[in-house]
Amino acid sequence: MTDAVKKPENEKTGRLRSPPAPFISLPKAIERAKSLHATAQHHPVGIAVLANAWGYSAKSSGLLQTAAALLQFGLLNDEGSGDKRKFQLTNDALRIVQDADPASEKRKEALSRTALFPKIHKELWEKYGASAGEVVLKNYLTLDRREAGESPFSEVAADALISEYKETITYADLENNTSQSPPEKDIKEVAAKSDNVTHFNPPLSTAAQAGQKGKTMAGERVLQDGILSQGATYRIIVSGKIGPKEIDRLIKKLELDKEILADQEDDDYSDLV
Repeated sequence: MTDAVKKPENEKTGRLRSPPAPFISLPKAIERAKSLHATAQHHPVGIAVLANAWGYSAKSSGLLQTAAALLQFGLLNDEGSGDKRKFQLTNDALRIVQDADPASEKRKEALSRTALFPKIHKELWEKYGASAGEVVLKNYLTLDRREAGESPFSEVAADALISEYKETITYADLENNTSQSPPEKDIKEVAAKSDNVTHFNPPLSTAAQAGQKGKTMAGERVLQDGILSQGATYRIIVSGKIGPKEIDRLIKKLELDKEILADQEDDDYSDLV
């Protein structure tokens, strides 16, 4: 007797796609929010302004991944599409960036909301809090979710998420800051899109030009960039000694980018999200 097999969600590839997760951790996302605030304040701006604020080429996959991460954390809001798409820092982002008192209760509440704004973060927090070890979390993400009929994470994606999740909850001090207020009104619309922002895809014709990046400064250690869509190229610039940890991170990043690119072969490239 054989058990009934659940039909894969992705019928074209026969794979269950990993749920969306932030490309960067919360502290890094907040640094990006600070950079954007210094350039745009609270005003809505286009993708070119984001690129300028973060030092990316307008066609860089890193730009798209970073914007997607800020959307997932509820630090960034967006409206419109294509060339008319605009991005704006949310109230929580402005509170975190501008509050004159880093220890204010309102800022702590904003940090807590943003830390748990990604759907997968809230899922892990409600199930395990900050107590679970990496083995437990990895088994849940790669095995338990599959057995429960949910989309599992790949080994590489799970490792990346666990590292990012732990850094985020530590930074937000969630163990000591358990007050969870409802999300700000201006980021509720972002929550409705949370299942899509990870893919944050440009049109295919634009993605084909993603390898056209700006020149680097002398001595700059890029070592890796990113590949998020068909036609994108990888830039690796190194000056000086390379350690084994850097190589290991590069390998993991390449493997993750490969999975993202494979997933996108079946996506609709008609919009950024």
